[in-house]
Amino acid sequence: MHRYQFVEAWTEENLDSIPESENDVYEYKSSLIRDLIPKSYERYKNSLREKIYRAASAFWNTGGGIFIVGVADNTGKIDGGVPRVIGKQKLRDWVDQVLAEVEPGGEYSVKVIEREKPDSLIDPDNVVLVIGFGESYTLPHMAPDNRYYVRAGAHTVAAGHYLVESMRSRRGLNQPMLRGLLKVHENKEGVIELVVLPL
Repeated sequence: MHRYQFVEAWTEENLDSIPESENDVYEYKSSLIRDLIPKSYERYKNSLREKIYRAASAFWNTGGGIFIVGVADNTGKIDGGVPRVIGKQKLRDWVDQVLAEVEPGGEYSVKVIEREKPDSLIDPDNVVLVIGFGESYTLPHMAPDNRYYVRAGAHTVAAGHYLVESMRSRRGLNQPMLRGLLKVHENKEGVIELVVLPL
């Protein structure tokens, strides 16, 4: 099992043991985003969509990580959750469509955590969304807004041109490419040396 896939086995109990604050591997979005629903459902949906695709681009471009919606970003505690349905689609299906907009796509795993106990901090009709992003070797990943994002500590930020070109040069390199060469030592007769060259 790849590292990002372990979120598939998460329960509400796992959410109790995540770090209190965001870092380069964990990004949280508060449930308060759902409070926009009465004002504008489209605004809510677009805001959540944007947060997901930016996180996807950033995590795929910088080694993978975990994105959680329904957790307070200043405490790491469950704060109610988000609706289990977006429009007429289940949240899980809708997330797949959003992630398909990032080019090229990368590996990910989605877990929708429902209320599991009577004293749960997840509201009865809501869920907590957890997305695990794998490390990618098909860099860079562009979000639908035509920008490339990276994780900078606890933040998702747009990558500059130099960084994007650096990522592009790494494309496909999941391990160093080396070439070995045997040759006779120039100064020592009878000695054969091995020269290793990075490509």
